[in-house]
Amino acid sequence: MPNARRRGLRDELVVGVARAFVFVVVLAGSLTKVAAQDQQSPAWHPPISIVPTQGPGYPIQPPARPAPPPPPDLRLARSNVAADFNIFVMTSPVSSFDRTLGARGISSEAHWGANLAVVGRVANWFWMGARGGFHRRSFDTATLNVMAYGFSMQGTAQARFALGENVDAFAHVDAGLAHAGVSYNGVFDGGVVPHLSSGVGVGIWVVGDLRAFLSFDYHYYFTPSVNSMKDDVDLGGMAFGLGMEWRPSSGAEE
Repeated sequence: MPNARRRGLRDELVVGVARAFVFVVVLAGSLTKVAAQDQQSPAWHPPISIVPTQGPGYPIQPPARPAPPPPPDLRLARSNVAADFNIFVMTSPVSSFDRTLGARGISSEAHWGANLAVVGRVANWFWMGARGGFHRRSFDTATLNVMAYGFSMQGTAQARFALGENVDAFAHVDAGLAHAGVSYNGVFDGGVVPHLSSGVGVGIWVVGDLRAFLSFDYHYYFTPSVNSMKDDVDLGGMAFGLGMEWRPSSGAEE
C-alpha cells in the first residue's frame, strides 16, 4: 500500500515537471519571436517639432505672398507741377453796351481770349494754382476804334484723372478779380470786377513733356457802368479753347 502511494506521488511529480517544461518552452519561443520582430522594425524616435519654442522668428510665419504687379506707368502719376497756355473763342452775350452800339449800326465782331496757368499737385488728383488771363471783344466799325477788354488774375482748383497712359481729363473752378472796361479810340474806361469761371477738358501727350488739350468753359465776367452813359458790357459767356501744357516728369506716384 505504501508502495502504491509512492508511485502515485511520483507520477504526479513527473506530470507537473512535464507541464512546467512545456510552459517554459512556449514562453521562450514567444520571447524569441518578439525579439526577432524588434530587430526587423526601424528604431523608434520621438517626433521632432518644426515650430521653434524660442529664438528669433518665433513662431514661424507662413511664406509671404508675392507682391501684386505695379500699376500702369501713367504720365499723370509722374508729374507734380504743370504750366499751360490756352487760347479760346467765346460767345458774345448782349448787354446795354451792345445795344448802344447797335443803335449806331455797330455790332460785335469777335470775342476771344487767352490765359496762362501754373498749378501744382496738392493731394493725389487735386491740384491748385493761379491763372492770369486776357479777354477782348472787338466791334465792327469804320469810324470808331471800340473794344471791350479785361485783364484778370484768379486762383484755380482742379481735379485731374488719368484715362489711360497718355490721356487724362480735368475739371476746374476759378475765382478772382479783373480790371475790365471799354476803349474808345484809345481812351479806356472801366474798373475792377469779379471774374468767375469753371470748365472741363481732356488732354493727350504729344511729345516729351508737352500735352495738348481741349477745354469747354463758362465765364462770369460782367462789367457795369463802363462809360459816361452807365452802360454795362459782358465779357463772359461760353468758351471753347485749345492749349498746350508743359508737365515735367518728377517721379511722383499716383
